[in-house]
Amino acid sequence: MAENPSPDLTGPASQLPALLSALDNAAKANATAADQARAFELGCSLLGKIVDLIAADGSGLKKLQEQGKGFAIGIPKEDFAAFAKKEIELLRQLKFEEDALTRASANIQATQGALAKAEKFDPDKAVEALKAFRDLLCAIEVYTAKEGMKFSKDLLLTVADGVFDVGLISADSIALTVAGATLGPFAFWGVALGSAASIRSGVKGLGEKVRKTNEKLPGEIAEQKRARLKRRK
Repeated sequence: MAENPSPDLTGPASQLPALLSALDNAAKANATAADQARAFELGCSLLGKIVDLIAADGSGLKKLQEQGKGFAIGIPKEDFAAFAKKEIELLRQLKFEEDALTRASANIQATQGALAKAEKFDPDKAVEALKAFRDLLCAIEVYTAKEGMKFSKDLLLTVADGVFDVGLISADSIALTVAGATLGPFAFWGVALGSAASIRSGVKGLGEKVRKTNEKLPGEIAEQKRARLKRRK
């Protein structure tokens, strides 16, 4: 097991509330394309760091992959309320504001149906989901910074809600790293089972945000290009 908790992931994870705030502000009516560009630049950079650290050898997620890839896990309906409460506590540890946690709670509730059925846990899916979100943020940064496009409030807030899912995956990876360094095998698995369910929740939620944003993005890009062509005539 890892010898020490990783301070590197704790640092980037602690910046997630700032990313949420930047995206929320960029969604406001008076925000400019430059405001949105700065928010997505932060997101692209921050997600790049988080992906690299979580995917690195010795991370908590990698330790879980080594010891438990393939075991099935789900959250029965009667246990979901307690599970959701623990999820909010994880986000509170990352210093999200209380009003943001109310919003996060609705996001977590939306995963209840998907988590009710037990599925084999695959930590690789967490890395894949984070990479897809990173790539999305970086792509939108290009449109805002280089092409001066400004996207809708609906699209910005959908992306912003994905920050909560990144927070869950990151917080659990940190918890697993700490557990791997300080606990024996039996106690480690007590942490691992809860973390696996939480990471699965984050992966499900993040995948949905990426899907919705990718559905909205082409239409908004096309609309702005058409508007530019009209102005040139």
